[in-house]
Amino acid sequence: MKCCASGDPREKLFRRELDGLNAVTEHRELAIAAALEYCAEEGICPPPWVVREASDLLIRFLRDEKSKKRGRAAGLIARYRQDQWDVERWDAVEEMRRIRSKINREIKMIRDSRNPRFHKRLQYYEHFRDWFRRYGTFECAAMYLTGRDAKAGAHTVRKSYRETKRRSGNGPTPNRYYVFDDRFLQKLGLPRVGDLKPGKKWWPLYNLTP
Repeated sequence: MKCCASGDPREKLFRRELDGLNAVTEHRELAIAAALEYCAEEGICPPPWVVREASDLLIRFLRDEKSKKRGRAAGLIARYRQDQWDVERWDAVEEMRRIRSKINREIKMIRDSRNPRFHKRLQYYEHFRDWFRRYGTFECAAMYLTGRDAKAGAHTVRKSYRETKRRSGNGPTPNRYYVFDDRFLQKLGLPRVGDLKPGKKWWPLYNLTP
């Protein structure tokens, strides 16, 4: 076993204690926890078997967690999933605002040019403009999320957007929306970032209805 205690006169004691715990087959989970606690108390690096098995144990704990609270965001994984949905909704609102701003610029440019060749393009952008005017930014963002797990009504999208904006950046919990490694997420039963459902980006958005 290699550890940070190499050269320490107690190294043989550390090795003996950890080897003894590694030999335990019954109550294996308690042996793993005891080995990790021992390393923490003595200030030494845990051997690879402790790190590996402790990691597996934590993953199982997170996946099998039974929260005493009620609601969709009661457990640790459920709360993380809810936070990621909030981020998706925030992003959808920002995307709608970006598209709306672009459409308004394009309409102005085409009208200023007075070029008849751009008539069909003008009609296309006007459909978009009318869609935004009819439903509003948050309702449009809700429709944009169709097909995703983060799909919600306009009221929920508005709430998620405001909460995300308040909490992130210089807010009270700036790391709340940290995205973990894909391999770790898969072990927890969560989708990888690349596996998120794509919504309806490929549709003409102005054809979407609530």
